[in-house]
Amino acid sequence: VSVRTMADRAGVRPLFGGAAHIGGIPPGWWDTERYMDVARHPVPDNQEILVEPLLEGADREKPSIVFIDLQESVITGDRKDACGATLPAMEHLADIADRMEFDVNALRNTATVLPVAVPAALLQDDPGANASMVSVDLGGGRALTVCVAQLPRCTTDLVVSAVLRPQDQSIDITGAFLTVRISDWSLFG
Repeated sequence: VSVRTMADRAGVRPLFGGAAHIGGIPPGWWDTERYMDVARHPVPDNQEILVEPLLEGADREKPSIVFIDLQESVITGDRKDACGATLPAMEHLADIADRMEFDVNALRNTATVLPVAVPAALLQDDPGANASMVSVDLGGGRALTVCVAQLPRCTTDLVVSAVLRPQDQSIDITGAFLTVRISDWSLFG
């Protein structure tokens, strides 16, 4: 039995060549390579994308999509304590909204800060880790949720974000975020 087969059975997806893992993603969701074929643009090395497959005839509907990004920490040094726990998620929300060509200020003003714990496996390996989460309505029943784990051990923010279809009840993005673990910390250089 291959490692990939065992991971699929357990509901855990390898990320970044197996250096990290996430659970809670429904079986059958497309991985990065499949998305590249659909989107027709390359996915950067610091990003993994998981996309819900749509049924025949549903091509006008945008699928639910989950992004897992490794980003340089948005808060460094002394500013971290002074800014509070919600700033990292809000900063990454602004970056994502800008890339999606939404009005960043309007989304910031309507965003809801939500409580979220640091994934236990990350906290065990990086006791200084903290987490923040924010969600915003994009209209048409779609929401953008951004979960951020700040990892001071490697001055990196692990960002799990999702844009979900209104009727998609197959994924709990908070639950998926809480399953994230790093298997190989050399991923960060």
